[in-house]
Amino acid sequence: MAGSSTSLTEEILLALSISLGALFFATALTLIVARYYKKIRALCESCCHDDSSTSSEKENEAPDKQKLAQHFTPAFLQPSEDQFTIPGAFYSRSIQPQIRMTPMTEQHFNSRTYSSSSKTSLHRNKLNASSVTSLPANFSPEAAKRKWKAVTDSPSDDDTASLKSEDIQSFSVDDLTSFDLKPELYNISRQRTMGIGGLGKVHLSLQYESTSRKKLDVYLKDLIKLHIARPDLVSVYVSIILLPERELIYTTKHQNASPTAVFNERFVFASKPMNRDFDSKTVLVLIHNIDKSGKDIMYGEARLPLLCKEIYSQIPTDVTLNIKIASIQNEAGDILVQLIYNDLGNVEVLVKSVKLPSNMDNISALQALSVRCYLKRLGSRVGKKILLSKHLDGIAKHNFDINRECKFKITQEAFKDHNLTFAVSGKQKHMGKKIKLGKAIIGGSSKDETGLAHWNAISNSPGIAWTVWHAIYSG
Repeated sequence: MAGSSTSLTEEILLALSISLGALFFATALTLIVARYYKKIRALCESCCHDDSSTSSEKENEAPDKQKLAQHFTPAFLQPSEDQFTIPGAFYSRSIQPQIRMTPMTEQHFNSRTYSSSSKTSLHRNKLNASSVTSLPANFSPEAAKRKWKAVTDSPSDDDTASLKSEDIQSFSVDDLTSFDLKPELYNISRQRTMGIGGLGKVHLSLQYESTSRKKLDVYLKDLIKLHIARPDLVSVYVSIILLPERELIYTTKHQNASPTAVFNERFVFASKPMNRDFDSKTVLVLIHNIDKSGKDIMYGEARLPLLCKEIYSQIPTDVTLNIKIASIQNEAGDILVQLIYNDLGNVEVLVKSVKLPSNMDNISALQALSVRCYLKRLGSRVGKKILLSKHLDGIAKHNFDINRECKFKITQEAFKDHNLTFAVSGKQKHMGKKIKLGKAIIGGSSKDETGLAHWNAISNSPGIAWTVWHAIYSG
């Protein structure tokens, strides 16, 4: 009994193993057939059909594919022989996607070239188009355009004679684009701008009263091209300052608010001290507007560094200045700097004095005044900062003598990329706290015309010392 049960168990295990093996084999066969189904189908079709029937079916399917491709292709990409018109009498032929393999006749070639009015068309009409038979197999549109451009950039009879038949064969006539521009349809007049800001212009006339150059005569003529932005503006007037003498301010009479204001007023500035130092100063013209409520509104400013203008005695010099946005409200004083560019390629800097405004509070509380000088190239500092400090005596005054010097190495060709920066700060007596007063920049990045004029003067005249007052801008 025990032997029969053992044999039954063995038979069941054997049948189960056979079933699992058959199932594994069927699964593997199914996966193989599914993976290579397309290849097997193609092999069976090739065995069951002859070559003639297969080729005829492919020929019948080709037009259907072309129709589908043309149906789903956008209109602007479909090949067309029509011309399209662009405003300005600019016309062009669309590029054909298929390359013509048929011979081109001379009449067909001439119909595709430029009109006979252009110089390039005369040059192309000289070509013997009858020698063009067919495009070569290695045709490249880019290479053909380069070859044609090399010949047509400077057309001459020699170039036409040197153009061979293979050069013509490598050029696609369908790629030609013609230009027939009409200048009368375009406004090519050059408009001159009013400069920085575009707020108008100031007309001045300057001269010295005598050869001693102790007095400067400034004659204000008029303001033109002013913008009346608000309807409630009533009048306009001008105030003139000779920097750094900010305490002495001349004002004109009020004129009606209009794009043009005529003043014709004269002002006289005396040299202080009497050492004929007008070349170091700057004429500042401030334009003000008055509204109906009597409020004073700053309109703009114009600056004239006397360093860059040749002014004569008893002979007026007419000057036109551009009005820009006023920046006097951001000025915290002035600094007197002497610059000289020597033969060794060094810019010698002498900081003579610093003048703070008279309305500045707590000047007597300053223990020391320091000026940090450094070069900047394209916005980045070059080298180290040089500290020039001056200990103050505690007397309440506004003009501080520094008389400290330094030098920087710079080539004459690099002047246009460099700027000289002066950072002015003070130090309190009791707390020892540092107070930043502002910066003065000499160079192309200067906030006013004085810095650029001083920088150009030393670069254009090596060996000559130039001393100029520069505004210190806070913030």
